[in-house]
Amino acid sequence: MLDFAATKGWLDPDGAIRAHIENAEALARQGREALPGVNAQCFKDAMRNLAGGVALVTTGEGNRRSGLTVTAVTSVSAEPPCLLVCVNTSSASHDAILANGAFAVSLLGARHEEVALRFAGVGGIKGAERFLGTDWVPGPTRSPMLTDALCAMDCEVLMHQVVGSHGIFIARVVSTRNGAGEPLVNFQGKLRAFCGN
Repeated sequence: MLDFAATKGWLDPDGAIRAHIENAEALARQGREALPGVNAQCFKDAMRNLAGGVALVTTGEGNRRSGLTVTAVTSVSAEPPCLLVCVNTSSASHDAILANGAFAVSLLGARHEEVALRFAGVGGIKGAERFLGTDWVPGPTRSPMLTDALCAMDCEVLMHQVVGSHGIFIARVVSTRNGAGEPLVNFQGKLRAFCGN
């Protein structure tokens, strides 16, 4: 991970991966003032209007498997193939991904609403129990990939940065599995099938 980051100039003089995030202090050094921000509820209400695909982010093996439902997945680069996921730092999966240095992203179809809710913690199911009742295949990193996902991607973590409540993971995609079907989307806090014509 560090070798790749070094080739991109992402290491600071001490050899740690760096990230640049503008904040009030940085703006002040530039002679600008930070504008007041909106409160968390206003932000959440606004973001509920952004329809997003639903995915599972999973890591680990056997009884040490961990995973969660996310909508914060995006492409970063095609060369090298990289993606970004955001995971709440209070989630057990956040620390598991850091420890394993790898994760899989399984893009969910309309038929996966029940598994999406299970991995979102509905019903209080936690840890490896979330994986019961569905079929999984390990990717090259040994991260579990949902067998009948619309697409599953196995990833090695390249960078990690905490911003507010979430950890941002940038990872290199090392394997993909393509499936078929209509996607599951989250809009206004509800899971919906997307039927494009």
